[in-house]
Formats: sequence, structure tokens, C-alpha cells
Amino acid sequence: MTDSIEDFIYKNRIKKQLDRLSEKYKDKRVLIYGTGKLFQKIKELYSFDNFNVVGVSDVKYYDLPELETEYNYKIYTPDKIVKAKPDIILCCLQQYSSVLPSLKFYLRNKNCNAKIFFISQNIKFCKFLMLNITKYIHEIKKHLVQNIKKNNTVYIVDDFGIKTEYNKKIRGLNISFLGSGNTIILHEDSLSKFKNTSIVCKNNCSFSIKRPVKYISNSEFYLSADNNVFEAGANFYCIGAKICLTFEPNLSLRIGSNCMFAEKLYIRTSDAHTVYDMATGRIINKGQDINIGNKVWLGYNTTILKGAVIPDNTIVASNSLVNKPFQESNTILAGIPAKVVKTGVNWDVKQPSLFSDFYE
Repeated sequence: MTDSIEDFIYKNRIKKQLDRLSEKYKDKRVLIYGTGKLFQKIKELYSFDNFNVVGVSDVKYYDLPELETEYNYKIYTPDKIVKAKPDIILCCLQQYSSVLPSLKFYLRNKNCNAKIFFISQNIKFCKFLMLNITKYIHEIKKHLVQNIKKNNTVYIVDDFGIKTEYNKKIRGLNISFLGSGNTIILHEDSLSKFKNTSIVCKNNCSFSIKRPVKYISNSEFYLSADNNVFEAGANFYCIGAKICLTFEPNLSLRIGSNCMFAEKLYIRTSDAHTVYDMATGRIINKGQDINIGNKVWLGYNTTILKGAVIPDNTIVASNSLVNKPFQESNTILAGIPAKVVKTGVNWDVKQPSLFSDFYE
């Protein structure tokens, strides 16, 4: 049990939190709720000497009169906590959910304004979070209102190149802003070219498609890390892509003109998880930009990963995976991972039977 308690203390960085709390409330009267194994181990390793501890409380003391413990702290049974006149109640517990409702109810009925803190197992996100959950949620909502959806702008460019802000809903396109400072630029003729498509932006992201747009349907564009950039050139045609600029900031996906994307296409600039060298600790799979040239045809169920470069006039065969830069134009890429399987080719959107008089 000792090892598990020490592990809990280490993982939750409790010493660092105690130091911060004692500095912030050094002149306040502190009552500690919970004197079990966690309390004992903390006192053994670090002590509570930096706090002005006026007493301790625990359910195990319920039938005892007020007395001094072996820790030289005065005991207050849970129903007499207010007698200690605490400014702060520090819940020294690994599991606190069962205590929270009763403690809040007791203090409210005793008109006690003591602040209550607990040591959280989810300390990475909420450190010494106050037990007043209602107030916490209120503050979070206030923060969101103040900081989210600020300076997010959708612009429409007309045939004369004049850019104006657009605040109406675009049929077939759902735009979600998770943060602020985002810019989306579309051409006027594209407003009727979307179907079942979504764009998600976090902070300071840029999304733009040049005119004219051929057709975009059943596609998802996630710019859900900061400072991501998506750019597509003229005559963009996409009928089923999931494009993820997520997890890492400052990454871009740039697509040239006259590109055609088939169904079940997956593009991502980051692996999401980290691979590192054990000897040096160096990350070896950082996210990278992706660049797709002009007149590129991506076949059905293809995957394009970080660092990929696809030159002009390239065909990527169905079910292929491109995970590196290529240099030569007018090629066919195929395989997992993709490699050049044919050179000296080009492609056209027309069906073979309509392409030329030489069709046999």
C-alpha cells in the first residue's frame, strides 16, 4: 500500500501543489479533512508545517470528543468543523466524490464561507480544484464566452475579386469555430457546390478555396490545432475526403488547381501519437506539411500522410498510401507504401470513350 500511495503522490505532483497552496494561503486557517494513509504519507514525506493547520477532521472521529491526535492537531468531528473557524478546508483524500455533497450541504447550512479544495486524481486537468462545482462550471462558461468565437470570419469573394464578410448559413456546409482568429475564404460561385461537408477550425487557422469550385461533398476538414492552413486551387473536386490537420500546430495542406479526389480519401499531417528515440528522447515522427501539385488525381480509398509531396499531373492508384515526397511529374503512384509504377503519363476527366477519336 505504501508504494501505491507514494505513486499517487508522485503522479499527481502533490508536493508542488501543496507548496503553491501554502504560499497562496499562508495566513489562512486551514482544516484538513481526511487523516488516512494519504494524509499520513504526505505528513511523513513533506509535513504540513507550511500551513496554519487549526485542526483535522474525519468520519472515524465521529464518536470522539475534541482532543489532540498523535499528529498534534486538534480533532473536529465532521458535524463540528465550523468550530475551528477555518478559512480553507483541504480534503486530503484519494476518493472525494462521496464527501462532496455532504460537506457542501453542511457548510451552506452553517453559513460557513470556507473555501474547499481537494487533491484530485485528475490533477493534470484540475489541480486543486474547488469543490464548488457550480462556480467552477460558471467560470469555465464565462471563459468560453470571453475567448471562443472571437474574430472568426467567413469571406466571400465575387467575380471582381471583392472580398466581403458573409454571415449567412451556407447550404450543405457546416462551419464550426472552436477558438478565435480563424479565416475562411470562399468564392461566390462555391456557395452552391457543397453537400454534406463540414469545416472545423481551432485558433488562427486559415481555410481557402479558389474559384471556380467543381464540387465538394461528403467531406470533413479538421483544422483543429492552432495556426493550421488549408489551401486548394481552382476546379477542386472532392467527393468523400477526411482531411485532418490536427494534434500539432503550424502545419499546412496545400493543393494545386484542377485536382480530383475520389471517395474514402484520408489525409493527415500528424501521427497524433509520439514516437521517440530511447537513447536521446528525440521525437522522430513530428508532423509535417503536405503539398499536392496541380492536376493530381487521388484514387478511391487512398491515404496521404505527413511529409508527402505529390508532383503535378500525378495519378495515385486506389488503395495506395503516400508517406514521402516524390519529385517526378506525370507518373502513376501505387502500393503501400506508394512507389512510381509508371512514368510519362497524364490524365483527363473525360471518360475514355469520349477522350479522342482514337478510342478503340
